[in-house]
Amino acid sequence: MTIPNLLSLLRLALVPVFALVYFSCAPNAHLWSAVLYLAAFVTDVADGWIARRFNQITRLGRILDPMADKLMTFIVILCLTADGVIPVWAVVIFFCKELAMAIGGYAIGAFNVNNMEIIQGITEGAKMENAPVILQVSAGARKYACLLYTSPSPRDRSLS
Repeated sequence: MTIPNLLSLLRLALVPVFALVYFSCAPNAHLWSAVLYLAAFVTDVADGWIARRFNQITRLGRILDPMADKLMTFIVILCLTADGVIPVWAVVIFFCKELAMAIGGYAIGAFNVNNMEIIQGITEGAKMENAPVILQVSAGARKYACLLYTSPSPRDRSLS
């Protein structure tokens, strides 16, 4: 088991912990859940860097890493929706996007298309090589900001 895979497993383990902390009656529950999300983000960056830097890319890691990312994003969005921070229609759009990406990934695999050809075609056509990275960082920052500025925790609501 490589260090990047262990970090991905840790990130998977943080998924239910995030939800439990987010909805706990503890003081500053949303702040602590934001700290957990930040920890998941740091482990995501670390596992990718370590895997590439030390040539520890594995088949298991290629499954664990995106699965941990998707599950954490899924739980964050569900928690924020259940708390009334994000409207349900935004969640529907998110899941439609994820479904489209899954279908696209399956189609690429089914037709044995070289992923680099697709990426090169997109970046050459748009002349924006860093756009996917910028958009991903921006999306992560928005989710983190939502966690910090959400409505009061359930405990606080019961006191009012």
